[in-house]
Amino acid sequence: MALWLREEDEWPGEATLVIHGGEGQVDYVLTAAIDHYDDYRELRDGVLGYFTVSVFATIHNVAEEAIVDHLVHGSYGVAAASAVNDAFKLLPTADDDPDLPPDIQWLQPVHFDVCLPDPPDERLKTTDPVDDPALTALCEAHLRPHLEELLSLFTRSRKK
Repeated sequence: MALWLREEDEWPGEATLVIHGGEGQVDYVLTAAIDHYDDYRELRDGVLGYFTVSVFATIHNVAEEAIVDHLVHGSYGVAAASAVNDAFKLLPTADDDPDLPPDIQWLQPVHFDVCLPDPPDERLKTTDPVDDPALTALCEAHLRPHLEELLSLFTRSRKK
């Protein structure tokens, strides 16, 4: 995975955020956030990573319907970007992995990561949570209420 921070010229202040339906389940999102923590170290400070949730924004004249058409799941969620940004940090990120499906590649210019608060544990500076079962359990317990709060901001919908 080759993650990078986009130099975003359009912030999603009044935009809508769209989340994959399959990724709207707390356990799925929790596992993904922990699994990908280490991938975000270079985007932060080289020491700590980010626990994130992937979303897409209706910016750059990309409508909600166009985003939904490119999602692989039959369901999705929508939230006001301002509500999410008031509660969590948003990062304009992209993944230039050539093995990404074409629909997901198409969405990279409107991709953002919602950053969840870090657990207060110094081991995160040197250890990937997936390599330490005790640290994984601590991260799961810490992140779950934040994920529930985040996901409660999204209204669930089905693709037509």
